[in-house]
Amino acid sequence: MSATHLKATLYALIFVWLSHSAAFADEPSLKVVNGVQTNISKAPFMVQLWYEGSFMCGGTLISNNHVLTAAHCVKGTVHRKIRAHLGTGTLARVGTVRAISKALVSQIYNDDTKRKDVAVLKLARAVNGTNIEPVDLCSTQLTAGLRLHLYGWGTKSESSSQTSNVLRTAVVPVIRKTVCQKRYQNVQTLTRSMFCAGTVGGKGSCYGDSGGPLIYNNTVCGIVSFGNGCGSSYYPGVYTSVPAVRRNRTVSKVTDKVVNGRQTNIRHAPFMVQIWYKGSFLCGGTLISSTHVLTAAHCVKGRTRNKFRAHFGTGTLLRSGTVRRISRVFVPNVYNEKTKRKDAAVLKLSRAVNGTNIEPIGLCNVRIRAGLKLRLYGWGSRRESSSHSSNVLRTAITPVFAPKVCRRRYRRVQKITKSMFCAGIPGKTDSCYGDSGGPLIYNNRVCGIVSFGNGCARDGYPGVYTNVTMMRNFINRTLYL
Repeated sequence: MSATHLKATLYALIFVWLSHSAAFADEPSLKVVNGVQTNISKAPFMVQLWYEGSFMCGGTLISNNHVLTAAHCVKGTVHRKIRAHLGTGTLARVGTVRAISKALVSQIYNDDTKRKDVAVLKLARAVNGTNIEPVDLCSTQLTAGLRLHLYGWGTKSESSSQTSNVLRTAVVPVIRKTVCQKRYQNVQTLTRSMFCAGTVGGKGSCYGDSGGPLIYNNTVCGIVSFGNGCGSSYYPGVYTSVPAVRRNRTVSKVTDKVVNGRQTNIRHAPFMVQIWYKGSFLCGGTLISSTHVLTAAHCVKGRTRNKFRAHFGTGTLLRSGTVRRISRVFVPNVYNEKTKRKDAAVLKLSRAVNGTNIEPIGLCNVRIRAGLKLRLYGWGSRRESSSHSSNVLRTAITPVFAPKVCRRRYRRVQKITKSMFCAGIPGKTDSCYGDSGGPLIYNNRVCGIVSFGNGCARDGYPGVYTNVTMMRNFINRTLYL
């Protein structure tokens, strides 16, 4: 049967475009001191920004065609002369290069106050490839002591003007705001859009790191902005707070609009399973133990068990990864294709699976409530008019609908039962053909199973998912059979 699945979608971040009139700040901007060399494969979101043939600043890939950086890096430049280099950890290697079609700078930024030191560069065309992968924007509260990962090609000491040829990283803790303000009281007024981080007299950013990211839990939480020296014995580095920027009205109008799911790497979702039938990709699934896969009942009911294969540890449909046969299939007795009630199934593997990028995930232990933001994963088609699955694993954030809203939207289409919930942004984010059986994740647990919908991302119709919390008894019983 055709279940409606995910048209995964992604963040498009847009600020108000400021006319380029000011020159760079006279003082050098902050820039990793006492860090260690790292490989671009561990930071595939890193971007080198070059201007007129010279390395200028760092940046962070936040979608397949947007780079997040600092306003002071690009204000006053001619955006057509900027080039973004991706997929390379050394300045000597060009990597994949993109021209810039737009430079978008926060309207209120200026070189004196340094407030909202943030910019977004739109690439001339989308980018993807080896060691190229966007990260999400941070929504974490930046509390004192929180340890962030700093990345950059900046100088290794204040006395040097030579940038590092290789990508470097360091762990820097967030410093209490009152301490930060006291240190800078005679240097710079610190606003709500700023925070301090670093080890005073130790690790920090330096010249050339500007615009680069501070990462926490695979999200970008800070942007290298400025400082008073590098790794100073008194002055920590100052960074633009990405959560604060997201709350700004100019930004929030667009950061909540998801227009396309973004590509992701299997190492960020090692629980993902491809379910193949008679040699063709059929559905997604979730590894919930070393011998069990959770998927949708409509994916497996009525099909021959020994024709299934489960593929693990791979994010692309072209690579088989680790393959297992299915020894048993469990489907709730009450499930049928008409009511779609309790659309869940558990597949028992012929033998246990483990290896690189293969890791089970726990079952949901939270109440699915309106507004809860879940992360969707799948290989489904990217639009309703296409029957082709995505060759690469994609992901998107989908907010949960209030049950009464969900029931009202589907009152003429399908009865919504207690074992179901709605999620997505109608007209923007939804599951689509090929995403069936795949998971909705919250706090590293599987909370939903892609079940059905009315088209893909149609206005007025969110996706419908099986509520894993309501299915825990059924699932747990199968684990011991």
